[in-house]
Amino acid sequence: MINPAAQEELEYGNLQECQEGCEQFIRLTEASKQKFSDCFMTAASPGIVTTTMMNKYYDTHENYLAAVSRECRKNTKQFISRVILQLDCPDLAMERSWFFQDLSFPLSGSDPTTHQAINDAVVNIPRDTSACTSVGETQKPPR
Repeated sequence: MINPAAQEELEYGNLQECQEGCEQFIRLTEASKQKFSDCFMTAASPGIVTTTMMNKYYDTHENYLAAVSRECRKNTKQFISRVILQLDCPDLAMERSWFFQDLSFPLSGSDPTTHQAINDAVVNIPRDTSACTSVGETQKPPR
């Protein structure tokens, strides 16, 4: 199996597909006979992207994580005031066993730069319209 990997500077240039998906979701929920008090859409956290997609370009994991976070921020802007953003963060529970076995982290066993990357990705989203999930647990972003 060939794993996908960053091989050049990351840039999320065309957001049209993301916008169309968000608009379609909103149209369908508004047209539904069932009325919802709130709706949410999911997005992958920067940490799970860097945990599952290898890096062949950036000189450090931190630089790769920062680039992914920067590009995720473009994607998460699509959700502002439309739906609740659920940021899926399974990396918070697993990245230590994969990448950081030899290091000691006080925050739930995960890398503090991963928490900062989440904050950077959702910086423009109001705290009450976002949530992080990690192995079935839902919580407010770590801000």
